Amino acid sequence: MRRICLLVLLCLPALAAEGIPRPEYPQPQFQREQWLNLNGRWEFAFDDGNRGLEENWAAGAKKFERAITVPFCFESQLSGIGDTSFHPWVWYRRAITLPEAWKGRRPGRAQPACEIGSSAVSCSLVRPKRRSRRR
Repeated sequence: MRRICLLVLLCLPALAAEGIPRPEYPQPQFQREQWLNLNGRWEFAFDDGNRGLEENWAAGAKKFERAITVPFCFESQLSGIGDTSFHPWVWYRRAITLPEAWKGRRPGRAQPACEIGSSAVSCSLVRPKRRSRRR
């Protein structure tokens, strides 16, 4: 019985987060008063042929057939995809609604969990070819 109670107590923070993985501020030492957690379900597509920019996938006309749970990478089972093969380019897309308190303000845009060299195109993230780092 104690084990069940302990398990329930350990799971309460996850239940309170309404299904958003990692709801805490990612770097507590830099926490802002107003911020929006973008973790959760996103539309997702592999772009192995690197056609997304040319075909303007960022415009939203292209239907992304997959969904991914951010902040997990597509290789992880936690993402809902779990594909460990090499994919040089991928697309993420999600519509968000800004809080009413932000009305009239211009929110900053961040690129959460992006690799160096990634670029943002109309809030869609493009993952470049992996680059080796020399030390």
